[in-house]
Amino acid sequence: MDDDRFNLLYHVKHTRLPRPGDERQLKRLAGRLLSQPLDRGKPLWEMWLVEGLEGDRFALVTKTHHCMIDGLSGVDLVSTL
Repeated sequence: MDDDRFNLLYHVKHTRLPRPGDERQLKRLAGRLLSQPLDRGKPLWEMWLVEGLEGDRFALVTKTHHCMIDGLSGVDLVSTL
């Protein structure tokens, strides 16, 4: 069943590292993003698009509450997202 109130902007977010972003900066950013609790008033997942990595690269940082995934359901969820 589709949720008429679903807003993708609550879940897919954008940020940028200062160019040229390196792996150390990306790990520090990911640590900060993953340490913030999810909003329990919304579906319990987030995806961050991180731009600014050296070599004209980008990263996706995904965060999903453990109640939503276990084993194969986690693979299915990430492939759907």
